[in-house]
Amino acid sequence: MPLVETLRHSLPPPARSLALIGLLLIAVGVVLYLARVVFIPLAFALMLSFLLSPLMTRLERMRLPRPLAAALIVLALLGGAGFGALQLAEPAADWVSRSPAVLQTLERKVRPWRRPVKDVSQLAERVERMAQVDDKKAPQEVTLERPSMLSSALDTVSSVGAGALVVMFALYFMLLSGQVLMGRVIAWVPDLRSQRRTADVLESIQRGMSRYLATLFCINLTVGTAVGTGMFFLHMPNPVLWGALAAIVNFVPYVGPFVGILTVGAVALATFDKPAAGLAPPLFYLILTSIEGNLITPLILGRTTELDPLAIFVWLLFWGWLWGVPGAIVAVPMLMLIKLTCEKSRVLAPIAALLSRNSIAPPP
Repeated sequence: MPLVETLRHSLPPPARSLALIGLLLIAVGVVLYLARVVFIPLAFALMLSFLLSPLMTRLERMRLPRPLAAALIVLALLGGAGFGALQLAEPAADWVSRSPAVLQTLERKVRPWRRPVKDVSQLAERVERMAQVDDKKAPQEVTLERPSMLSSALDTVSSVGAGALVVMFALYFMLLSGQVLMGRVIAWVPDLRSQRRTADVLESIQRGMSRYLATLFCINLTVGTAVGTGMFFLHMPNPVLWGALAAIVNFVPYVGPFVGILTVGAVALATFDKPAAGLAPPLFYLILTSIEGNLITPLILGRTTELDPLAIFVWLLFWGWLWGVPGAIVAVPMLMLIKLTCEKSRVLAPIAALLSRNSIAPPP
């Protein structure tokens, strides 16, 4: 470890500690990136375990053995997800295969709006031709044939399916041994009073995450249902598909609704002949998500659970860069988990205050 030894002998203790922490964070980031195939399913399984832990508790109170209760939850979740995927697979594959034609239709319909820009571009091309003095024949370009969009989509679906199976197995074992692991953590604490406080802290974090994820899931499901219903009344093709898309992308703040609005807008403009009919679906989507993000979600979750928008944005950028779309989906729940954990510690309370939109009193 020559770099660590150099830092140890050349820097004062405070700077040395900061440098070592920085190296540790870089090492952790590299491991998370290289082993993302393992960590992404585990992150999804952890969030699902928080979401489903109250259901697990209810089944145990009904005298069901813990292995059977965990298996029933996982099988029900797997069956629901499989049924939804089967229902949406055909329309999604159809739109993926039709996407080149949709883009061509969209380009043709927006061509009149681009006419002023096109005139300026043609004028620039003429000036460039007049300035050219070399009339040699341009070399021919050789392009490699890329795989079709449908085959790429099928490869993505197969990889997502394999990851989903890993998530289900990991979720089963987390539900099965969650209480055992919590008991082992509490057993590490030396005295009885500290054990009680540790148990209260862990249960509080679990309850907070379960309540937050359940509320977030219900809000996004409601948004997806409202979008699908609106698309049905606006005569959009495959309204259930767009409702499911809205429910999924709404887990990603800021970016997700923007992507959903653009997708629905492109399909609507390519589908309808009249501009008013083509603009109505994305406008409805925009109004709905604006009301949800600025009024409904803050009102339901409460101001005390709100995260700082800058922290959310930076966290989304980091995990989206590190893990792509799955990282962006689990980014905000992971940030909430960190915030809830830091709130229970006097030492880490400043981190919770930094992540929160409102000030947080330190724990006693």
